[in-house]
Amino acid sequence: MIGSWAMTAAATPFPGPDGFGYSGASIAFNWCDIYTTGTQAFGGIYTNDTVTGAIGMGFGFSFYGTTYSDVYMGSNGFITISAGQSQGCCSGSPLPGTSDLSNLVAGRLAGLPT
Repeated sequence: MIGSWAMTAAATPFPGPDGFGYSGASIAFNWCDIYTTGTQAFGGIYTNDTVTGAIGMGFGFSFYGTTYSDVYMGSNGFITISAGQSQGCCSGSPLPGTSDLSNLVAGRLAGLPT
């Protein structure tokens, strides 16, 4: 799911919609392992607790009034559309929350409380 939680989390329970008309959605797990066919986002070197530089999407889209055309990948399993995000390590903060992580797509392990 993508969200700008600093603006909406306190007032809008998942799945929304929030005051801007955005809603979240749970989607079925459908993992596709591209280890041998994909592009190495981290330059082929294993890195831990890192976020890549900008990766162009090839298009722009408007989200909460800002147009985005790049994504940033975190080695801890998320994609964000905002530059300068924390690498998301180790504090275990819930999402959505008031931490500095925002505008991201993140997975949730099955069996954990929502």
